[in-house]
Amino acid sequence: MRRSNIDLKEDYTHRLSRVFSFIEKNLDADLSLKIVAARAHFSEYHFHRVFKFVIGETLNEYVTRKRIERAALDLVHRKNTIKTTAFKFGFSSVSSFSKTFKKIYGISPKEFQFQNPNKFSKIRQLESKIGQAYPDIEKYICIINNIKNWI
Repeated sequence: MRRSNIDLKEDYTHRLSRVFSFIEKNLDADLSLKIVAARAHFSEYHFHRVFKFVIGETLNEYVTRKRIERAALDLVHRKNTIKTTAFKFGFSSVSSFSKTFKKIYGISPKEFQFQNPNKFSKIRQLESKIGQAYPDIEKYICIINNIKNWI
């Protein structure tokens, strides 16, 4: 008996949500393709294809980005040393951590740590990542009022 597309989509969604939860809880552990694919009950080959299709980046790219994002929070809020943070999030050396960090944030971890900690907060951003300006407050309130009236 063939499963419907809806059942298949639900199954894949459930498996991937389990994977995302597992990754978030284990950013400091070994998150190889073999381990994560087994968690989703997929073959490594199939999991790699599904993950890349759904997320738009490979498992390795995703895990590295998540580790760097978590490390950035750690640097700003916990005031840990760069060396401690690098090893805490699974990087083999401070240089590889710094290189990857700079690739994602555009500045070194040391510069990031000493800059205004709110600079990279989404609340404070004036433009989106693709350069579009966020709507000003009056337009935002107008949109909300229109939605209220429509409801």
